[in-house]
Amino acid sequence: MVELRLLRREVEILTAHARQHAAELTARALLEKVVERDAAFAPIVERAAKLICTTPEYDELAREVGLGDHTAGVTEPAERLKLRAELDAMVAHLERVAAES
Repeated sequence: MVELRLLRREVEILTAHARQHAAELTARALLEKVVERDAAFAPIVERAAKLICTTPEYDELAREVGLGDHTAGVTEPAERLKLRAELDAMVAHLERVAAES
């Protein structure tokens, strides 16, 4: 009985890990398609990555978007505010363009 519970728990852990990995792969694939399809998204991705990739846990993402590693991330509060404002302006511009289309 104990072995069955342990086996079930291992299956649950493996399943959760597989789902997370699949979600990460899907997100990466979508990101690549969006950036390839529309150059307007590249500056958005770069700025968002600088806000996100601030610890070693995000080194892989940083490499994928061309930042190198987490040391390229922005942790200084004033610079983070500036990046957020730039992102807001870029997204607002894209929303206007989309609304006009």
